[in-house]
Amino acid sequence: MEAISILSILLKISIGIFIFWGIWFLFLRNENRFGLVRGFILLGAIASSSGPWLLPAIQNLLKVKPFSTYNLVTISIPDVTVRAGGGSINWINIIGIIVIAISVLFAVRLGYQLIKIWILAQKGKKYRKGTLVVIEHQNTTPPFSFMSYCFINPSGIPLEGLEDILKHEQAHQQRGHSFDILLFEAIGIVQWFNPFYWMLRKSLVELHEYQADKAVIESKNDPRTYLDTIIAIAFNGVALPIGNNFNKSLTLKRLAMMNITQKTKGALLRWAITLAVALPAAFIISCDNDIVDNEADKEIELTLIADEVETSNTADKEGEIFVIVENMPKFQGGDINKFREYIGENLKYPEIAKENGIQGRVILSYVIEPDGRLTNAKILRGVDPSLDKEALRVVESSPVWTPGTQRGEPVRVQFNIPINFALQ
Repeated sequence: MEAISILSILLKISIGIFIFWGIWFLFLRNENRFGLVRGFILLGAIASSSGPWLLPAIQNLLKVKPFSTYNLVTISIPDVTVRAGGGSINWINIIGIIVIAISVLFAVRLGYQLIKIWILAQKGKKYRKGTLVVIEHQNTTPPFSFMSYCFINPSGIPLEGLEDILKHEQAHQQRGHSFDILLFEAIGIVQWFNPFYWMLRKSLVELHEYQADKAVIESKNDPRTYLDTIIAIAFNGVALPIGNNFNKSLTLKRLAMMNITQKTKGALLRWAITLAVALPAAFIISCDNDIVDNEADKEIELTLIADEVETSNTADKEGEIFVIVENMPKFQGGDINKFREYIGENLKYPEIAKENGIQGRVILSYVIEPDGRLTNAKILRGVDPSLDKEALRVVESSPVWTPGTQRGEPVRVQFNIPINFALQ
């Protein structure tokens, strides 16, 4: 995959995360239905990350195709790319390499944290408490849980608060909060540069603590001992980011949230607005550019449904134009890729375009006549007169083809071809 394709996918994911963070910030940041808000954040993360791959696959499965204004299905050829020579720096590739290199470091960081937890689990004293495996250690790390393991240093916890801390960590484990953290850590490998990813991740971690606090408080008649406990241990040691843990920055927020009663007024309206904004946003950001582009691009996508149609209803003075025929036209004895090779070998990057840093995608159409000639070459979408002219020149210079035939008779067949001009 080219660097520009990778960066395009990462940008789509970033935009998706920004949109979901914005919706959360506008409508849900003060919402105390913690489970619903957590579900929304997870939905946003999954939709943003999988959308660039998932939605095109669904569209292909359902055979969703753009509407053609010409009422005719044409044959599409994969892009032909010509790159300008010279010693200019390809900044897209350099940026891509930097992004990938830092992503690798974040992947290593995740692996290091997992190994650190595994080592701590091997060294500590283990015993079972309900659904938790409690591991006692002597490190200065505050109490934290990961999956079904709870790591604590008993010397750093008030004796009367130990039971509450275990209930707190058990609440994390029962609600699967570690899976949320792992999901966001995986997304962070490719979204480390996105500030909205970090803000959304922080919001999710806060929700985890609010949910766990609520579970403990609901089980107690007097929550004051629990409040004293979390204040006492929040200022000890440095927590692991991958664990569900106590930390200083969250303590005051958690204390405030414990005293807020659940809101009901306007809740239904807030959630209705949230879903009305989020679902279309997830669709739009995941769409492939070729699907939502202009009419010229729409023509490029119309290939597969030709199996259901023999001819178009469009005819001109020179005869009916076929779209799929029994024997497709051949170029120098080969398939359509042979013509792509011909274009690649004969296309020259215009000097004036190189000097002015002009690049882009030119889309043309042409017709192969019953005698094999290439005619009616025209620009469907241009970039710059110099690039358009060169693309048209090469296509029109094509040698004679072997014509396509339908029911034994040579016929006219139309093609589209995109040509990429790229500086390097």
